[in-house]
Amino acid sequence: MRYILPSLCHQDRGQDRLMLKISNSSAGNTGVWIDGGIHAREWISTSVVTYIADQLAKNIENLPEYITNKDWYFLPVLNPDGYFYSHTSDRMWRKNRARIGNAVFGVDLNRNFGFRWLPRDNDCHGDDPSHLNYRGVEPFSEPETAAIKDLILYSGIPFKIFLTFHAYSEVISFPWCFTSEPCADYVNLLEGATAMAKGIYDVNGRMYKVGNFKDIMYPATGTSIDWSYGSARIPFSYLVELRSKQYKFLLPKEEILDCCKEIFCGVKALAQFVDKKKCLNCTMFYNKNCL
Repeated sequence: MRYILPSLCHQDRGQDRLMLKISNSSAGNTGVWIDGGIHAREWISTSVVTYIADQLAKNIENLPEYITNKDWYFLPVLNPDGYFYSHTSDRMWRKNRARIGNAVFGVDLNRNFGFRWLPRDNDCHGDDPSHLNYRGVEPFSEPETAAIKDLILYSGIPFKIFLTFHAYSEVISFPWCFTSEPCADYVNLLEGATAMAKGIYDVNGRMYKVGNFKDIMYPATGTSIDWSYGSARIPFSYLVELRSKQYKFLLPKEEILDCCKEIFCGVKALAQFVDKKKCLNCTMFYNKNCL
């Protein structure tokens, strides 16, 4: 089944954002959100999301119940205008292609979500349109992020897992991005990340670091996982940085399939963990002291 997210015509090229849903149509299914390509230059993320979708679509009848009892929503290219531009003009382009005044500066879509969005903080000049981390004029100012917000909040889909894929630090991170204070479900999120990391390791021996985003990466505000956890209240929200610390954004084509296979096993391990957990001891949502 293929869907087009609403209200996503952009002023540069007007590329549609295509979303794929894979489901056995059972009424009791929970939802899994998986996206890639929010940053244009992170090409491997789009490959990984496409690979996972392909594997599910081809083998859904033979996969275990902890896979088939979920509705899977895939957005392989969240930022198609930027993605196209990274292929045609600037391989290292990060943002979308939003026009700011008379010039195309672009907005960092992973700073444009409406949770802890701030015009100024320690997140590297987020109010400067020329900066890589420019967050836009207001939360959800960009059609890409606004459409995701509308679908997740207003579709009635009971999402339990949110996965957004990036490159290239080889980590599995979870909220919070803006503070080192542990979120309310820190232990559950850490256990889920560890299960995913083990699934990845079992394929090729690749070791992914796990932890709170700010602790293992850097401080950031307006991110999709802080929003998905803190506002959309999706209890298992993760940002996964894919390969490769060696090659950075220029992952050799010989490593693409290995990366896809190991991440698919990691996602399956997470789905199994979530089913076992059933959120019985999730305090859920967020720690109000962090707001």
